[in-house]
Amino acid sequence: MGYNILSYAVDYAKLKSAIGSEDHSLYHDIKNNPSFIGCTGQNYPGLSKTKEALKQLIFGLPKEKDIVSSAYLYALIGLVNQTGKKLPGTHEIQLDYETDLINKYLKDDFKVDVHIADELLNDAVQLGLPLSGDKPYSGLLSKSQLLVLQAKFEGIHISEEELEELLQCETEKEMVYDSIHQIKDNVNFCLSESMSMISFCH
Repeated sequence: MGYNILSYAVDYAKLKSAIGSEDHSLYHDIKNNPSFIGCTGQNYPGLSKTKEALKQLIFGLPKEKDIVSSAYLYALIGLVNQTGKKLPGTHEIQLDYETDLINKYLKDDFKVDVHIADELLNDAVQLGLPLSGDKPYSGLLSKSQLLVLQAKFEGIHISEEELEELLQCETEKEMVYDSIHQIKDNVNFCLSESMSMISFCH
């Protein structure tokens, strides 16, 4: 089973303040959110304790050794989903297979040298959570980093008409071009909202 990259627009200071806030209303809203309930119902070892991990985050309780890192990851995603903003481009990028194709098409077709997985999963989310593993599971792009990425994507213009034409004959290229188009839109959205971009590999 592969991993996907999911991104949100976030006010990082607001996110940090929510951790340990003891906000009962926030905890109630997240644990009853259908998307969060869906995460806790997934058939992965340890995810049954995601609600407990969320409670620990919001109420500043000690971390438990028997709660796996993925439970804290989905608890954090639930917190971001509630306190941040969803991006206009909602496609989740498949790690390795799709990210490698994005790198290739960016370089070959647009002369842009970017390793998109390294950009999005830069391990810059420092919230004291046990999320570490054999690879970064999260990333955070600040305003200055988003501006650099925006400048690299500035010369890329992919229209909806072009995507529709590609869909008829080159499905792989259409998938990659659509992802590039969405990444550019998401970067611009975060900057227009004066927010950072946070990403998770799950």
